[in-house]
Amino acid sequence: RRLRHLRNIAARNIVNRNGHQLLDTYFTLHLCNTEKVYKEFYRSEVIKNSLNPTWRSLDFGIMPDRLDTSVSCFVVKIWGGKEDVYQLLIEWKVCLDGLKYLGQQIHARNQNEIIFGLNDGYYGAPFEHK
Repeated sequence: RRLRHLRNIAARNIVNRNGHQLLDTYFTLHLCNTEKVYKEFYRSEVIKNSLNPTWRSLDFGIMPDRLDTSVSCFVVKIWGGKEDVYQLLIEWKVCLDGLKYLGQQIHARNQNEIIFGLNDGYYGAPFEHK
């Protein structure tokens, strides 16, 4: 599985630590290597007033021309806030080959769960969060 197979991203059960009932959220994607996380190459739209956002399908047309979409590891950062004041909520280095198949629909049981929609269904972390 490669970055080019990624269709969309959703987050479920976001833990909100800033006192608001609901948050406005967006995500950024970053290439990475073992030592470094690079500048974002993709930024989603903002979803208003949700702790369970499902963002629009990724638009590879707006990504940089020379972006290597054959990579299978990258960093996803989920940002949340209100009135254009955002803070980092979740940061995860994702290796698509290590994700567990969840099925054809989004099912989430854990806090701060990130779900990746690929060509053949939805995938998530291979372990139970405690």
